[in-house]
Order: sequence, then structure tokens, then C-alpha cells
Amino acid sequence: LGRQCSHNAEIQAATEAIRIVRQYHDGVEIRTDSEFMRRVYYEWIPRWTTYGWVKRDGRPVDNEEELRELY
Repeated sequence: LGRQCSHNAEIQAATEAIRIVRQYHDGVEIRTDSEFMRRVYYEWIPRWTTYGWVKRDGRPVDNEEELRELY
């Protein structure tokens, strides 16, 4: 299932949860105690979509494909 790391696992789990819930409900709310997921979704992805999916240092975003699917 792609690269193996804890962040990638969190991204994939949230994406799959959203996919399943959307089959039954229009609105989805994900609750997490993961600071990584909170920052990814509310801070980093909006910035990356604005600046072409590159980090501030100019390097490409890790897990870009998975993050695009999540968003």
C-alpha cells in the first residue's frame, strides 16, 4: 500500500474513513488527537495548494499524492 511510515498511515486512515462515511452521510467531521493531521489539513495543505505543493525550502511535499487524495 505504498510507503510505510506513521504519517502515511494516519493520512490513509483518515482518507479511508472519509470515503466510507461519505457513502452514508453528506457531512463528515474527523476528530483526532494527532497534531500532525490537524496541521496538515488546516495549515499545510492550504499553503501547499497555493504554492504548488512545495515546502518553504523548495523541496517537494512528502506524501503529496496521499495528501491530495485526503484533501
